Amino acid sequence: MRTLNSFIKLSLISSVLAFLSLTLAQDLEVWVAATDPDSIAIYERLNAEYAEAQGIDIEISFTDDTNLNNVLRVAIASGGGPDIAMMDVGDANLGAMARAGLVYPLTSAYQEWGWHERVLPAGIAVVQYGSLGDEIWAVPVQQEANGLWYNAAIFRDNGWAPPDTWENFIAAAEGAHALGIDAISHGGKTLETGTQLLASIVYSLIPADIVTDASTLEGTSTWGDDPRFLEAAQILVDWNEGGWLPENINSIDHDGSVTHFLQGKAAMGPMGPWQASAMADGWVDGVMEPTFLPWPAIDTSFPLTNQGAPGNSLWVSANVSKKALPLALGWIEHINIKPEAQQAWLFELGVLPMTREDIDPAKFGGNKAFESVVAGHEVLGLAGGTSGQWLDSFVDPAAAEVFQNGSQRLFAGVWTPEEFIEQIVNATNASRAQ
Repeated sequence: MRTLNSFIKLSLISSVLAFLSLTLAQDLEVWVAATDPDSIAIYERLNAEYAEAQGIDIEISFTDDTNLNNVLRVAIASGGGPDIAMMDVGDANLGAMARAGLVYPLTSAYQEWGWHERVLPAGIAVVQYGSLGDEIWAVPVQQEANGLWYNAAIFRDNGWAPPDTWENFIAAAEGAHALGIDAISHGGKTLETGTQLLASIVYSLIPADIVTDASTLEGTSTWGDDPRFLEAAQILVDWNEGGWLPENINSIDHDGSVTHFLQGKAAMGPMGPWQASAMADGWVDGVMEPTFLPWPAIDTSFPLTNQGAPGNSLWVSANVSKKALPLALGWIEHINIKPEAQQAWLFELGVLPMTREDIDPAKFGGNKAFESVVAGHEVLGLAGGTSGQWLDSFVDPAAAEVFQNGSQRLFAGVWTPEEFIEQIVNATNASRAQ
């Protein structure tokens, strides 16, 4: 194992030359975006298995996304770099590399290796780019979407259908309000997560490509160009003013909103799969049964999409040799496609698969909360939609601050929905003009 950070401290050209010299003695060179010890340990174990089975030498190196992206572009454009690399699937990242001719297309590999049957449709969608036709450029690594936790016990006791459609969600929210509990547990105090409820409403109303274009630095539209953004803000305000959300919502942080839900004070909560451990700990049969679902869509005419992270991808360099190409494809298969590998990532590290998995329920060890997270993400993947960008990283840091503080102001009644949209548009335009 090597750590790329040591190379990054040198000049970019020196880094590239160092990497080029390393690859000469290896049958396969792999650069991975991973820094936490648990992830690295799994990569090293699976990598060692594959190297031994093939009787080859593999140099695998680790760093964070930013460092990797900086070096990759120059290294591959210079004719060197790794055979396999990892990069965010975004259009400005992997998409830009593919358009520059730096990525080997994997469309034929998907057919030859049967990946088109293993990888979920949503996973394939995020590694295709419209301007490049139908080519598939990578294998997605993970999926994680903010969704909806609900207390299945109280739903069952009151005869409410699971909130898997907008109609069921609204009916349950009205039922919870009538019982005297909050429909939705949420907190506005933690800025990064205080926008998650609004983001969930946005993605239930508006296709992900429109949201992304209006919410990123590279986009050309704003939240003022589509009236559905204003509609989403108005829905949020109506829920708050109608008593569906906790009182003094801006005094509740994210952990407090989880506790509020687990204490039975709310029927539902817009939280992510990272809460699975807390939800499992709070499970009490017949009383508190936290169950995860994708956030239901208001507009069902487009693929089901939740705010989230499409995750990274593994892809093959355009510089790969004919000798190394089958080894590279086999490495990706062994690390990220085989059921044994995907389930190792899932059960050892909680990494949600972007592949179809037939999992024995017994493997969850009775953890029904985690089992529902896996099932919910498979629903998203099979729907052909994917997770939209996290809106807490709205446009750029300056605009994100306006967005996050604006969410608090909506809850407090300081801004109207119209004023919120106006401020978001101004912040977006100012950021793009810099």
